[in-house]
Amino acid sequence: MAGGERGRVLVADGDEEVRRLLRVKLGAAGFEVTEAGSVAEVRAGARRLPADVLVCEGRLADGDAAALFRELRAGPGGDRLVIVVLTGVDSDDDIRAALAAGADDLVAKPFSPSEVILRLRVGLARRALIAPARDGVPPADGDLTRPELPPADGAEGDGLADPARSSR
Repeated sequence: MAGGERGRVLVADGDEEVRRLLRVKLGAAGFEVTEAGSVAEVRAGARRLPADVLVCEGRLADGDAAALFRELRAGPGGDRLVIVVLTGVDSDDDIRAALAAGADDLVAKPFSPSEVILRLRVGLARRALIAPARDGVPPADGDLTRPELPPADGAEGDGLADPARSSR
């Protein structure tokens, strides 16, 4: 994996505050983070320093995010790129379009940074399991099937509800 302890993430969002928040939270989680505020900046960043993960707003002002996803998927290393879309839109058509264009996952805005981190880790773990099989190499031993989960915001543990402990 390239860059940072956990990999390189390119955060693309038109809102500078969203980029800053994710840069801080992802950096604290061990990721090396670069930022882009437009489709043009994503293209330039992807050429300059390829990322392991693209966290991208679903509707960037200067272009079609779905076309960008298809372009990145078709390029070098595109089959290994994890694409997580941040979206304020929840229509079935928009979700299908993003997934059909190559997105691996979607996170609804407003979002919890810990949810974004969890989804990045799951996507990277999935990629680590799939890539060796695709290349004809058996997966390495390790705990790739259960990625390290971030604690829920302000809570202990992995942030996932345990049905056995829930009240009825």
